Amino acid sequence: MTLAFKLPELIYPSFCSDISPYADEIQENTLRWASNYGMMTESLKITPSGLLGARAYPKASKETLQIAADWVTWLFLYDDEIDDANLGQEPDKLYILHSELLSILRGNKPTQEDWAIAHLLANWRDRVSCYVSRDWMERYSSIVALYLEANRWEARNRKLAIVPEVENYIAMRSFSGAVYACFALIELAEGIELPFYILESGVAERLQRLACNIICWSNDMFSFHRERNSNDVNNLVYAVHKHQDIDLQSAVIKVQAMHDKEVNKFEQLLLELPTYKSLQIQDNFLQFVKGIQYWITANRDWSIGSTRYEQFGSAQFLFSETASLK
Repeated sequence: MTLAFKLPELIYPSFCSDISPYADEIQENTLRWASNYGMMTESLKITPSGLLGARAYPKASKETLQIAADWVTWLFLYDDEIDDANLGQEPDKLYILHSELLSILRGNKPTQEDWAIAHLLANWRDRVSCYVSRDWMERYSSIVALYLEANRWEARNRKLAIVPEVENYIAMRSFSGAVYACFALIELAEGIELPFYILESGVAERLQRLACNIICWSNDMFSFHRERNSNDVNNLVYAVHKHQDIDLQSAVIKVQAMHDKEVNKFEQLLLELPTYKSLQIQDNFLQFVKGIQYWITANRDWSIGSTRYEQFGSAQFLFSETASLK
């Protein structure tokens, strides 16, 4: 039996929204890039990842936007590769793959025995390295390492059929969503580089953390039916449903309220932005903050129109009753 429940409307009153004039070209190029490495999956064909990049980095040059959009595509392909190889419940095997991926991101060359996803990452690394500093690349590798480790944590949950406690899930979700890595690419897209101490402390750190929650929790609402139909336990709606013993529609409403609270905190922080003595740092910081806002609205607007989540309009989810009751 198929059930439906309504998806709340997600509103961001003061956030900017835009799309790059290069959007269609970027989408074509990123599909060609994946195809050149033998990774044109059926899922990617219905996932306009290049258009998500074009919404998330609308002011980037065509060259840097292509690199940023290709990273978004790589993330989707990584998910598909893990699913196709049935590694989503194999944390030990993922550890081996992740070690290889991190070594490549840090400069090593893939071998003929490595997966296509590793060769794709090596190509991306070589291209992005032409635009960023060595310090930036090292910081980026550390961010990606956290993303991969969070994915291993999710794999353990699937293997043991453990629905994570809400607090634990929230703590890990901002990493498993790869959002911090996508935020770091704002610097590439805008042609800036902010000092580490600004990005990892104070208002910038709080804005990124709130934005991660906003994006990841809204994504959990958008992707709920897809994940439950595949019996995935890693979803905030499902965690709230199971651990707070409420029905699914109430769980969605609860997650929306949590999401909206983070939006309000984010908007309040926008009124408390610091002023830096360096005019260059100040300008770069404001560009970075605007880039975070672009990502929030891009995630919502792209998800509503994306066939990856099999949206029916934007008002309801459909899911298998059997899967939802497990």
